[in-house]
Amino acid sequence: MNYSKKPLSIEEQIIKLEKRGLYFSDKTVAAHYMQNISYYRLRAFTYPFQNNQDPEADHSFLRDDIEFNDIIDLYVFDRRLRNLLFNELEKIEVAVRTQLSLVYSVSSQDVMWYLDSQQYGNTPDDTFTQLQEDIEDDVNRSNEDFIKHYYIKYDSPTMPPSWMSLEVLSFGTLSRMYKLLKRSDDKKKVAHAFGIGDIISPGNSFKNKLKELLEGNHRLLTLKDMGFPVEWEELPVWKA
Repeated sequence: MNYSKKPLSIEEQIIKLEKRGLYFSDKTVAAHYMQNISYYRLRAFTYPFQNNQDPEADHSFLRDDIEFNDIIDLYVFDRRLRNLLFNELEKIEVAVRTQLSLVYSVSSQDVMWYLDSQQYGNTPDDTFTQLQEDIEDDVNRSNEDFIKHYYIKYDSPTMPPSWMSLEVLSFGTLSRMYKLLKRSDDKKKVAHAFGIGDIISPGNSFKNKLKELLEGNHRLLTLKDMGFPVEWEELPVWKA
C-alpha cells in the first residue's frame, strides 16, 4: 500500500478538523498555534475524542462540544507535566549515579570497579562484554569537558574512573549495569540510600513508562501504568 496523502496548508488542516466536528472559536488564533505545533503532534490529543474504529467515519469527533482550545489545553498540560516530571527525575538520576560511584569506589578501593567482572557475579561472558562495550561507547560519545580532560592528561587506565564514567552513561546502560551487579551489601546500600529495597530495575514498568513519556512525544500515563489496581475506585481510601 502506497502512502498517497497530500500535504495540507494550515487553512486546509483547520477545514479538515472542522469537517470532522472540531469547533473553532477563533480560527486566526488556531492558525497561529498550528504554525508552531504540527497537526501530527496535536493528533495525539485529538485521537481520544475521535472515531478511529470505523473507516467510514473518517476520524469524526465523537462529541460536538470539543473545541480546539480544549485540545491546546491538553497539550499545554501534558508539556508542563512532562517538564515537572523531568525536573524531578533528573534529581533522582544524578543521585543514583553519585551513590553507585561513591559506595562501590569506597568499598572496593578501586576507581575502575565498574569494569571488574567480579562485581557482576554469574553474568554470562557475552552479556558482560556487551555491557562493557556499551559503557565504552557512552563514554567515547560524550562531549563533557571532564572526559576530554581525562584523555588529554592521562594515558592509563584507558577508561576514566567511575565518578566520571557513570556521569555520562545513558540511563539505559546505567540501569542494566545495576541489574547485572551481583547481590551484595554494596548493592543494598545503594538501594537503601533511596529508602527502597531495589532501584532502577528494568522490570520496573512505571520507570520505563516514565522514561518513554519524557524522552518521546507520548500521551500521558494511564492509571494502569502508574500502578493503580483494576478496581481502584472500590478501595476504601477513595471513598473516605
